Amino acid sequence: VMALIDDFGIISNGKNVLSFLLKTKAMDKKTLCDGPSATIRGQADGSKALYNKDGKSKEADPVSDDIRNALSRLITLCEERRKEYFSAILALQKLVSLRLLEHINEKVREIEGEAGRFTLSSTPALLGKMVEGNDAPFIFEKIGTYINHVMIDEFQDTSRMQWENFKKLLFEKLASGGKGLLVGDIKQSIYRWRGGDWNILHKITEEKELRRFHIHPIPLDTNYRSHQVIVDFNNDFFPPAAQLLDDIEPDADIKLKDIYADIKQIAKKNDKKGYVRVKLYKEADKETYQRETILDMAEQIKALQENGLSLDQIAILVRKRKKTASLLIDMFAKYAPDIRLVSDEAFLLEASVGIQMIIAALRLLIDKQHTDGISEKYLMLHYLRDVQKKEETTLQDIAAMTAKEVLPEAFAAHQEELLQLPLYLLTEKLWHIFSLTNISGEDIYILTFFDELQNYLRSGKTPDIQSFLTYWDEKLHSSSIPVSSVAGVRILTIHKSKGLEFHTVFLPFSDWEIEKDIQQDGQPDVLWCRTNEAPFNELGTLPIPCSSTVKTTVFAPDYEEEHLERRVDALNTLYVAFTRPKANLYIWGEIKELQKCKSNGSASELIYLTLRNDENDTNNEHFTYEIGEPLVETKKEEKETENRLCLKHKAEDAVEVAVVARNPVLNFMQSGQAQDYLQQLNEGDEEDTRAIKLSQREVGKRMHEVLSRIDDACQIEEVLSQAKAEGLIGEGEDWEAITSRIAESFHNPLIASWFQSENTVYNECAIASIDKDKDMPCVLRPDRVVMNGSNITVIDYKFGHPNRHYYDQVKEYMNLMKQMHPTHNVQGYIWYIMGKGPIKVK
Repeated sequence: VMALIDDFGIISNGKNVLSFLLKTKAMDKKTLCDGPSATIRGQADGSKALYNKDGKSKEADPVSDDIRNALSRLITLCEERRKEYFSAILALQKLVSLRLLEHINEKVREIEGEAGRFTLSSTPALLGKMVEGNDAPFIFEKIGTYINHVMIDEFQDTSRMQWENFKKLLFEKLASGGKGLLVGDIKQSIYRWRGGDWNILHKITEEKELRRFHIHPIPLDTNYRSHQVIVDFNNDFFPPAAQLLDDIEPDADIKLKDIYADIKQIAKKNDKKGYVRVKLYKEADKETYQRETILDMAEQIKALQENGLSLDQIAILVRKRKKTASLLIDMFAKYAPDIRLVSDEAFLLEASVGIQMIIAALRLLIDKQHTDGISEKYLMLHYLRDVQKKEETTLQDIAAMTAKEVLPEAFAAHQEELLQLPLYLLTEKLWHIFSLTNISGEDIYILTFFDELQNYLRSGKTPDIQSFLTYWDEKLHSSSIPVSSVAGVRILTIHKSKGLEFHTVFLPFSDWEIEKDIQQDGQPDVLWCRTNEAPFNELGTLPIPCSSTVKTTVFAPDYEEEHLERRVDALNTLYVAFTRPKANLYIWGEIKELQKCKSNGSASELIYLTLRNDENDTNNEHFTYEIGEPLVETKKEEKETENRLCLKHKAEDAVEVAVVARNPVLNFMQSGQAQDYLQQLNEGDEEDTRAIKLSQREVGKRMHEVLSRIDDACQIEEVLSQAKAEGLIGEGEDWEAITSRIAESFHNPLIASWFQSENTVYNECAIASIDKDKDMPCVLRPDRVVMNGSNITVIDYKFGHPNRHYYDQVKEYMNLMKQMHPTHNVQGYIWYIMGKGPIKVK
């Protein structure tokens, strides 16, 4: 075409024609997808003039027909190949990601095979393979021997795979005279994102296998929750809203009006009470819209409070948890700080500053390369802000500070000693070192954290710091503290509110998109498609970027079905939100001008188009709809009872639990370990200025373990190195002195003779005996017994000063050995490792 046109200046609509040709040549995506304009199509088929007035004389020229024919062929070629071209483009776009997913899946299966386990999400597929193609599968026959009747609740959220598995069990029981009960409401199907398929319930009477059984649908048309105004509002709102969404795609196989055909309900509380208020702001800037919404919400909450409604009777429902809930909390803190909002996230362990400080300290202890600057700065910032109450401290302030300047010396200067403590004692010590009792409101979090830590240790998991931090990151951080009641306005998502009821419901920021293809991070949604058209049918199920381009491809039916499902999701989400309140429903949102509003644009616009009329839409700044009067109901008094099982716990009677730090005082200690532990605690009490040192008993215990590993004197260096690597032997001058003395001692021929490979050695083996003073059984454990031919040597290691008791103890060991081996020559020695060396016991 371009070769036939010498001058586009004389072509009618010349700039647009040239632009179309150039963009088509460059394979411009939008141009190829949209095709030529109606004017260009007219010029190609002769219904529009090809030349403008400057080139009108060339209309009769034969080249004009050549241009029209060439342009027509180009348009036809684009239309014929457009579908195939864009199908190929979209199919290839995520193919690399699909291969990566397949590789990950193979690795998961490999790990499962090695561990002899499989993921919980694989259960339905595994069960489906086991029962596939059988009328009465063996596995269900076995289960069926214990089941007479089947009931499935929340059936509208059942996935297709689950139903294929369940229905075989259901049919087996129906055939043997049992009964089946499927309970569900299509209008409350909002879990499609995790496999829920409302079409199963919608078409349940069309199930081929069920036709031989009597199906009796039982509609439940009485509403026991809400007052009449709420029920009547929902009865009037949803049929026209469903029709507005149906009008978007009139030829769709499924109509929303059919789903909402049974919407009409009768209020059990036939009292004409209740209240609905809708306020939609008209295209204000984002900050103004959010501020006005928060201020109006606060005003309505205070008005309800003044009339006697408590905050815990109000719930705020949001569409997205992370974004909207945090926005509400921040803006209420700014504009209405006297109203307390509480979200589920506030009850998670990760919400505790004190626990996060313990976790940060643990990360620093194992950060040998000093690369974790985030944990260090977090610990410094909150130690100054929350513990030392220097609330004005900022990140800029601590940027020039070092950890040694800010953090307690007992932590900053003694990290190696802290690492030698067991995990549970270490976390307790950190809690004590950082004085975390100074942070108010943390007690319940701390108690729950230590309970969970004990559970972790009892479960047999690896008790080292890194393993515990991994467990924290993967699971424990999202554990909740036990909460009996919420002292504030509760924020939760619409999905979490399903099945719950609240006296008053607030629904702010109801302007979420209904059919938007773009996610919040700017990336397109992914649509999983499968087609029967060649050659794409050979690729199986493919991940396709969701956009309007898909409508021009072989995947168009999947795209249209997805958008129909999104409209159902949107209306069902509103239905769940609108049916939660018992008495009052408040709604806020943002809308465009009437001419720009679309029923599938946002939820707010759908609400607006459903409720508006010329009489109630007169304000230029916002649209307001009200019906009924705000209703405040006082809580009913509980009937008094003496039955302890029926007693109700009142929030005002609750006893507050607090964690109090104090020095431990024990009059009796069962073991030396307790004494060592208390010694360490007391060393840290003196303003945490002393080092955490191991007691003489603990040093002796560790060195006993080291010596028990030496079979031959030539192994001394190897064993000491290994013990250092394992942490049995620490760093510092004291430890160097001990290890050096042991190594030198092996130059003594007597000591070396105790550590020879030809000896038979018994390390700390128990000898059953009788305590003569108490006349009771007892167990004695000599440190080392060496047998070589007819000679037996008993050795006891000591790291302290000489004591007559040690001499008597070894002599008792020798007497026991003589009783057991009367023909052997028995000798005994006390080895004062840091003192006189080996002393013979006669």
